[in-house]
Amino acid sequence: MVTHISEYNMSYKIEESQYFCTNMPTIFHNHIIYSITDINGIITNVSNAFCLETGYQRKDIIGKTHSFLRAPNFPDEIYKDLWDTITKDNIWKGQINNLRKDGISYWTNSIIQPIFDEKNKKIAYLAIRQNITREKE
Repeated sequence: MVTHISEYNMSYKIEESQYFCTNMPTIFHNHIIYSITDINGIITNVSNAFCLETGYQRKDIIGKTHSFLRAPNFPDEIYKDLWDTITKDNIWKGQINNLRKDGISYWTNSIIQPIFDEKNKKIAYLAIRQNITREKE
């Protein structure tokens, strides 16, 4: 059976696709809590959602490591496991406890993975987070 797509539907699908290709980076930037670091862990970029989550402005974050957010009682072993995992080019998944700029503690489910260039050289790390503070409480 052959299904025909009307000219209207095809035009709509193309417009819809173009809209998402154009606007998806903005949508992600505003709603997904993410950060990018160089291979030494220095933050090179964060999303608007990251800034809203932490209470910091981008200019206060870029050039630092994530350790400035770390909750004081959070175990060193988790960070050791995290770094052992990602430096071996694997994806790390786990929960992290951080502090906002105002000192309020919050929890995230985090996924951190290496980013490779076209020659398969590791060039950065991408961390995507989801706030799970309510679930932890």
